[in-house]
Amino acid sequence: MFRGKSYLTKTSEGLEVNTQEYLNTLEKLDFQDEEELENAGYTYVCGDNSYNYEDKRILTQTMQRDLFLRKNPH
Repeated sequence: MFRGKSYLTKTSEGLEVNTQEYLNTLEKLDFQDEEELENAGYTYVCGDNSYNYEDKRILTQTMQRDLFLRKNPH
């Protein structure tokens, strides 16, 4: 499991993630799977695939993103 900062860009098609900036900020977390995240108080919110937005025909940086938030943030 990794945590990265969100780098969103507003375009005419909506919000897009700057994949390279996101990859540069990844930080390794101690969690090994979704069950450990849930036991630590996180809940799954959404997920998506991302890819090279410069040229949508090139899928060189495919990445599955899953967003987990704390159930009761303090």
